[in-house]
Amino acid sequence: MRSPTKTAQRTPTPWKVSLTDDTMIVDATGREVAAIDGDYNNPDEWPLMEANAAFIVKAVNNHSALVEALTTLLPMAKGYAHANQVGRNGEMVAEALLKALED
Repeated sequence: MRSPTKTAQRTPTPWKVSLTDDTMIVDATGREVAAIDGDYNNPDEWPLMEANAAFIVKAVNNHSALVEALTTLLPMAKGYAHANQVGRNGEMVAEALLKALED
């Protein structure tokens, strides 16, 4: 079992939807990293499968920028909550930001 203190390296970004199969996701080197599950015999499911692949690619490729933005916003959210006495809503914002930054 892997030690919980070590973080595995992920495949390099940017990820993209494969040109040959728009339900397959490949990394920056062209290596497959994921394939969307679904009924390939049912053409009605293809648009959903393709949309899921595109959504995953968008999320992965924007992850680092979003973490950086959240890291910047966290002290602002805490300060705003304190200065404006927004109570539980401000706490929920700060908690959500902290949770999103967890590994």
